[in-house]
Amino acid sequence: MSLARLRYVIPTVAAIVMAAPAFVTIDAQDTAANTGTPVHVTVIVTDRRGDPVTKLGAGDFELRDDGALQTIDQVERPSATPPARCIALFLDEYHVRAGDTARIRAALTRFVDEDLRPDDVVFVMKPLESIRTIRPAQDRDEVRRAIATFEGRKDDYAPRSAFESTYMGRDPIAIESTRSQIVLSALSALTAGMGERREVNKALVRIGESFDPPGRTRGAGALPDLAAVSRSAAIFDVGISTVDPQGESDVSGALVRVVRDLDAGYHLTYRPAREDDGRFHAIQVRARGDGITVRVRSGYAAPMDPREKARLAALSTTAPASLSSRRYHKSDLIKPWFGMSRGAGGRTQVTFTWEPGTPATRDRPQAWGVTVSAKTVAGDQLFTGSVSPVSPTGSPAAWPERAVFDAPPGIVQLEMTIESADQKVLDTDVRDLDVANLAGARTVIMPPEVLRTNTVRQFAAASRNPDAPPVASREFTRAEHLLIRVPAFGPGGSAATVTASLLNVTGQSMRNLPTTPGPREGETQFDLLLAPLAPGDYSIGFTATSDAGQAHDTLTFRIVD
Repeated sequence: MSLARLRYVIPTVAAIVMAAPAFVTIDAQDTAANTGTPVHVTVIVTDRRGDPVTKLGAGDFELRDDGALQTIDQVERPSATPPARCIALFLDEYHVRAGDTARIRAALTRFVDEDLRPDDVVFVMKPLESIRTIRPAQDRDEVRRAIATFEGRKDDYAPRSAFESTYMGRDPIAIESTRSQIVLSALSALTAGMGERREVNKALVRIGESFDPPGRTRGAGALPDLAAVSRSAAIFDVGISTVDPQGESDVSGALVRVVRDLDAGYHLTYRPAREDDGRFHAIQVRARGDGITVRVRSGYAAPMDPREKARLAALSTTAPASLSSRRYHKSDLIKPWFGMSRGAGGRTQVTFTWEPGTPATRDRPQAWGVTVSAKTVAGDQLFTGSVSPVSPTGSPAAWPERAVFDAPPGIVQLEMTIESADQKVLDTDVRDLDVANLAGARTVIMPPEVLRTNTVRQFAAASRNPDAPPVASREFTRAEHLLIRVPAFGPGGSAATVTASLLNVTGQSMRNLPTTPGPREGETQFDLLLAPLAPGDYSIGFTATSDAGQAHDTLTFRIVD
């Protein structure tokens, strides 16, 4: 499958609470006999010319849930005063020819000047920009500056950064694979960043030619692929389009059509006859009329079974309302870390630890405990329990400092209740975790575990302890001594050899790191004493080698004093 003209998709999560846009209600029907949570579906309808069709009623739609015909309770269509929009422009320099640069810059600038509305929220991103600081542009001048620095680099493999020079090599085939992976990772992260916005209508537009997604080198599901991008779009209710400059002579016109569709979506609501089951259900929508095209997401995940909600509610003093509808939310009260290693029976062992996030204030106490529920998309419970934060001093904790469970490769649904020391619920954290397949035929390397110690005795004890909890933090002092564990595997359970190199802020190698024996099979340990290093930013480049080839990973960190 190639990432060509990705069709414009409007995914809608079940039981989304709409943010009160200005819509006109056309029709409503009584379906009190149905017991499922109401499902909201956003539908784009266009005619043969691609123009929006905006005057349909409930009787003009046919909606099926898992093939079963549904009664539509309500149809909403935009009014003359459409709500604010959230628009992201992903400028895919890796897949745009240098000769198209000037034309695309002009088209994008014209779109910004003439077609954006004052209340539109705009994100602009390029492939190598940090996915950790995704935020909307502060003003239109910031958008114009990003466009002005855009430069097509398709088929130009000369490195232009320390990262490209160090990790992308010189082989065009390998470079293309790495570039494709960077783009997919950025698209997935950008979609999630847009999902934090409250605007109802969201569209992400990638400017670039088609490309073939890379083969996985770290285990199925470990890195974002095309399916992961689609899942992220479904979760965060973001429509995704690709504008191919080779296939579009009028780039600005294509952009206008994408955002125009945001103002022309119907919102259908129905209540399934079955009870909530936490499973994925396919939906199909047809509209009456000749030459009509309907665009809609492929399905939705139903809320969890009420009995499951009751069990989660019993784990805390208050049952958080957000858990009932799986509205995705990442809490700033915690800094979580997720690790993966080879489990039993073809499963993957998942490890979870956390540290407090935003500092406590008078009105908001510090997080003290986290109750975790992990289950498959099919609803099978994998883990339920409470976890204390990793202690910087190693002092005793009320609960274990890590959660460990085996999971099948694929999506695991995580729901975390964050509590204060007096067991009051402070916040919730609801997200999906993509669990890697570590039983494949490739070399795979997983995210490193970082253990912080302050004394020789602590370091020696951590080196021998397979259950020592890793930290989520990536800021350290020169008084600390880091122990870094890297899980890596070859095909069929064979061993993989891992090497590590300490890099400075420009990506230049400073020295190779010494290894120490690891307490668990498939892991390599590295010793990093921070005392000789000056404050600043550093990274460690890891390379895993087996009979199936190499895999790479990078750990970035900062020394603050």
